[in-house]
Amino acid sequence: MARSTIDLREHLPSTNPLSRIFSSALVLALLAALAGWDLTNRMTDLSMLTLLLHLDNSPFIPVPLIAELQSLAPYSRLQVIPGTRHGLPFSHADECG
Repeated sequence: MARSTIDLREHLPSTNPLSRIFSSALVLALLAALAGWDLTNRMTDLSMLTLLLHLDNSPFIPVPLIAELQSLAPYSRLQVIPGTRHGLPFSHADECG
């Protein structure tokens, strides 16, 4: 399956102060690095209580993928926040706090 390119320019307008700090090329490079970062083999190393918070309608990471990661972490719990799509700490700060 071919990967689609994400254009963040619509989310970071030129009037946004962050646009002067982060170029679109840098943001895309960081997203590509994150997308290729596989932590699956590290999940079993987690020895502390871990709460994974996730969106119920993520455009990037489906719930079953996070549930699979959670099943690998011995002391973890997954909480899926209903009615969320992106930016969980901003849209649901109380639930994340």
